Amino acid sequence: MLVACSTPPRMDLRHNESLYRPTGYVTKLSADRAAFIAPVVDERQVPEDKSTYPIAYLGDGDWERPVPIMVDEILRDELTAANVFREILAEPRPDALLVRPILRAFEGGLQEQLYGRRSMAHLALVIEIHGPEEAGERKLYLSQPFFERPSTPAGFKPPSPRQLMGMALHATMSKVVSTVDASNVARSGIFREADARKQ
Repeated sequence: MLVACSTPPRMDLRHNESLYRPTGYVTKLSADRAAFIAPVVDERQVPEDKSTYPIAYLGDGDWERPVPIMVDEILRDELTAANVFREILAEPRPDALLVRPILRAFEGGLQEQLYGRRSMAHLALVIEIHGPEEAGERKLYLSQPFFERPSTPAGFKPPSPRQLMGMALHATMSKVVSTVDASNVARSGIFREADARKQ
């Protein structure tokens, strides 16, 4: 007798569509500037639990891979698919833009309530875009923080906090690609130095 076996779903935001699906955002205007995306800077700290009710947070060990690596890969996927830059470079180049992502917070957890539990997540990501090198320096063209704090009502079978983390990441990536697109930083014919001074 043959027994069907199923592979458990991967606990990986990039490789599990039930946790994260691409935004599908694609720019309508062509860009003429290439960009190098620096590795995600991990500035996360242990979340402070100031709530009346205790929270059990997920850790990086609850995922197949470290959270900053998954965020890094998804950010590259989204910026590449959106075509907001003419080209995504494998190495930095003096004439190209430099994208610097900084992850300030990204956690999910279950909070005990009087009647059941609720799932919650928190994401804080900063995207900096620096211009081409001039005399060894790069001007800051864009600095934009993105925040998401989804949560569910209290219940006895709340969804996994992983799902809320995926929702927070999806919402953030939608905002990132649309913000970069609207900023025109990758269109030298539109973006001017005056725009950089306004950021």
